[in-house]
Amino acid sequence: MKSKMSKKWILFTALFMVALSVLKANPNHLSKSKTETKMKDEKESIEAKEIHSEDAGNVALIDKLFIPAGSIDELLSQTKTVGKFIKTLPGLISQQAFESRDEQGNMTLITIAIWENKEALSKAKDAVQGEFQRLNIQPQEFIKRLNIKMERSIYNTLDN
Repeated sequence: MKSKMSKKWILFTALFMVALSVLKANPNHLSKSKTETKMKDEKESIEAKEIHSEDAGNVALIDKLFIPAGSIDELLSQTKTVGKFIKTLPGLISQQAFESRDEQGNMTLITIAIWENKEALSKAKDAVQGEFQRLNIQPQEFIKRLNIKMERSIYNTLDN
């Protein structure tokens, strides 16, 4: 039972790592003009206000990854440390990971993470990005090298 739970967290962490690299990584951000930086700051301020003004319901982060057979072991081994960190983040309500393997051994991984609200998810993204920097992890390069493909969606709670 313990190994199944650890495997779930490893898979969830793998997904979260991939997702953050897609959402947060922008190597060109340092070369932007002051006007572009100001516009970005204003946009982020507006987004922060929207988070507080919207219904504070739960959000689901659902990702689907295609992982080539030759990349699975490396992906899983590289995500153990970050997985422990993610478990400590406030606002994570639950998570599930589902895997399927094709005849060639490639993995399709679907993860569902339920967060208290958009603000908790946003803070988690920032925290994980900081952890990547601390550990000198370059998720975007890692994903490209392993040829991982990803689809991501964030879903809001449906009001009845």
